[in-house]
Amino acid sequence: MLVGLGLHRHGGAFDNPGTPAECRCQRRQGGRFGNIYVAGFQGTIGSPDSYDAFVAKLSPDGSKILYSTRFSGSKWDSVAALDIDSTGAAYVFGQTQSPDFPVTPGALQTTMLAQYDQGFVAKVDAQGKVVYATLIGGSADIYPSPGGLLVDAAGEAVVSDWDFVMKLDAGGGKILATMRGVGGRLATDDQGSIYVAGSQFGDPPRFRSLRERSNRRISLLYAAATGRWAFPAPTSTSPS
Repeated sequence: MLVGLGLHRHGGAFDNPGTPAECRCQRRQGGRFGNIYVAGFQGTIGSPDSYDAFVAKLSPDGSKILYSTRFSGSKWDSVAALDIDSTGAAYVFGQTQSPDFPVTPGALQTTMLAQYDQGFVAKVDAQGKVVYATLIGGSADIYPSPGGLLVDAAGEAVVSDWDFVMKLDAGGGKILATMRGVGGRLATDDQGSIYVAGSQFGDPPRFRSLRERSNRRISLLYAAATGRWAFPAPTSTSPS
């Protein structure tokens, strides 16, 4: 049995974004750690089509599995990013190659359209029950960004790969905001604005006014109050 895991302490003390999964610890009041959340993939070594995405909740000392929920299609499925909300619900963002990935009723996208790697987002409640699971990305292949998932106070998930940012509603059935051509790490504030720090790839029309070439570092802000995106001046990562 192969289990793919990463380690991420809730609050940012540990970070290993090169791994295909995350482990997060939910804080208790007073700053001590509570239940541990783990997500990634599991399957048989050498048989990628056996890999199933999963999220699990462990007791604070790691001695008990409180639940383990799998997202299993006929081919490869894996979680790349994980976040927890204030109720203890877990949100996961990953990739699938399964045409029969188990989406839920009312999902934003129910059919695999990507050529290779379709993205998915799912929510699991504090007891391990799937609240929603949806494919995302349309016909585009999705490659989740390190730090590419967060959940705001309203329970709305924001996800990012290297080439897009998307915000879903609390039910996982509607897109509230989206932007293509940029992606990276995510943060939010008390007003619900979204902050993205990453790279611009390619030269989509909306970025041509910035006179930027490929692979430039860029910052991006979605202001919840106005519902608009703003682009502070980007900087180059290469010598001029």
